[in-house]
Amino acid sequence: MRLACLFIVAIMLWACASNTPSANTASFDEIHPTKIRSDSAFLASVKELALPIYDKYVLERPELAGYISVTMTVRQDGGIDSVIVDSSTVNYPELEKEVQEKLTELKCSLFDYSTLRPQLHIDFSAKGVAVTQPRSASQIMKVVRKETPRLKPIYNRYLKKRYFEGKVTVKWVILPSGDVGDAEIVKATTEYPEFEKAILEDIKQWKFHDGYYGKTTVTAPFTFSEQ
Repeated sequence: MRLACLFIVAIMLWACASNTPSANTASFDEIHPTKIRSDSAFLASVKELALPIYDKYVLERPELAGYISVTMTVRQDGGIDSVIVDSSTVNYPELEKEVQEKLTELKCSLFDYSTLRPQLHIDFSAKGVAVTQPRSASQIMKVVRKETPRLKPIYNRYLKKRYFEGKVTVKWVILPSGDVGDAEIVKATTEYPEFEKAILEDIKQWKFHDGYYGKTTVTAPFTFSEQ
C-alpha cells in the first residue's frame, strides 16, 4: 500500500481585532517562545488592577463603557518598561491614563527570554471588566499541528482513485469562540477540485481555543505527496 505524506510548509496569520482598523502580519518561522508563565493568572491580575479604577469612574459617569487596547513592553525580570494605548472607545482620558499608569506597576513571571510585548484588550461594561488577548502565532501553530493529521486520511482516500500530489493553500478566519468562520482555497496545484473541497470542509471543522479578542485570519499552504 502506498503511504501518503503531508507537510505544512509555511503559515501566515493576520491578527485582526474587530473594531480596530489596524492589522499585524507575522510568520510562524519568526515567532520566538515568548510566553507569560500563566496567561490566566496574568489576565486576572490586570482585571484586578483595572476593576477598582472602573468602579471609581463609573460613579461619575454611569453610562461609561468601551474598551482600551494596549501593548506592553516587559523586561526579562518581569518589570514593565512601557504601556502604549493602541486604541480606545471609552472616551475618558482620565481612566485611560490611570489604567496605563497602573499597568506599569505590574510584575510578570516570565520564561527565559529578553523581551515580551503582550497586547491586552480591556473591556469595561455594566458586567464589570474583562481582559483578553489576541491570538498568538505560536498558539495557532500548536492547534494547526494537532489538527493537520486529520488531512492525511483524506489524501489517502482520494489517492486510491488516482495518483496526484500538490499544494493546497487555505485561508480561514478564527472567531473569538475558537470556531472557524469564513474559509476558502486561495491557491491549489493538485488539479483535483473534489479533493481540495474535502480538505476545505475538514478545516472548517477545526476548533481553536476560545477566550481571545477579535478575529484572526490564517493562511496556510499544505503540501501533499507520497512517501
